[in-house]
Amino acid sequence: MVLIIFGALFLICIVLFCIAKIFHSKFFGRRFTPDPLVKLYTKEEFGLQSDEAEFKCGKDTLRGAFYYLTGFEPDKIVVYCHGMWSTHKSYMQDIGWLCKAGFKVFGFDYTGTDISDGKNIVGMANSLRCTNAAVNFIKTGCAAKNIYVIGHSWGAFAASNIGKYHPDIKAVVAIAPFLSLRHSFGSLLHGASRVLIPFLYLADFTRCGKFSFASAVKTQKNFKGKCMVIASVDDHMVNYERNALALSKAVPAVKLVTETGKMHNPHYTQEAVRRLVEYSKTSQQLKGEELKAYKQSIDFHKLGELDDAVMEQIADFLKQA
Repeated sequence: MVLIIFGALFLICIVLFCIAKIFHSKFFGRRFTPDPLVKLYTKEEFGLQSDEAEFKCGKDTLRGAFYYLTGFEPDKIVVYCHGMWSTHKSYMQDIGWLCKAGFKVFGFDYTGTDISDGKNIVGMANSLRCTNAAVNFIKTGCAAKNIYVIGHSWGAFAASNIGKYHPDIKAVVAIAPFLSLRHSFGSLLHGASRVLIPFLYLADFTRCGKFSFASAVKTQKNFKGKCMVIASVDDHMVNYERNALALSKAVPAVKLVTETGKMHNPHYTQEAVRRLVEYSKTSQQLKGEELKAYKQSIDFHKLGELDDAVMEQIADFLKQA
């Protein structure tokens, strides 16, 4: 009887793992290529100089560039970690702002993203996996003694956890972060489907290895550098109370900057967020030539305008670290 029960439980676990693998593969099993109709900010608009660079992450070659302006501080470098279904060039306004503040910034694309190699974006922990490779690359080939890491959303998971693997990093800034895969999958799944969470962990582990089990709470309790978290209380993608607020309560040393009305982009202006929401709703209702014409009519710069007050807090935080 006991063997029958254990056999049944084992079979159930196998079935659930197979379901989790299918779910995981459908979500992460494709590349991201930017929409050519979405006109992003460019480095030329900020007068940035750049040096292209590439490095290995596993078997894949990742690519990016060092961005800077004349007079940057040579002993300081910021690694910028982009969000999911985007590229580091989607954050050129952020990179340009930081360069104007005197930093040299390294922006790069994760596996399966735009200019980097890879058949797909691998898994949820891939942002941390790739960021770890990027920091290793900088440590071996860059003269900068002080390394800082900034990330948004998927990249914020990487930023808030990179200190686990590189405790000598001076400071990290996590913008709208989820703290762990449990928090992320927990936001995606509801009701009975939450039973899949441990199996999704396992599915992600088969693709991303040890990075899948990183937890920002555990990382920040042991991190000797400084950490700032920026989040909006009305974030519809990453729950504020279960992530940003929970981290600041668990680790009082973490500096929490709270915004309102910014949703998943707390470093944007409220008007930019309003325009972004309007664009998202309208574009979902259109197809074909109508959608193409609508995108061509949009000034995407207005959808990505930065809140100077928030960016100044980031720059000051990094300079004081």
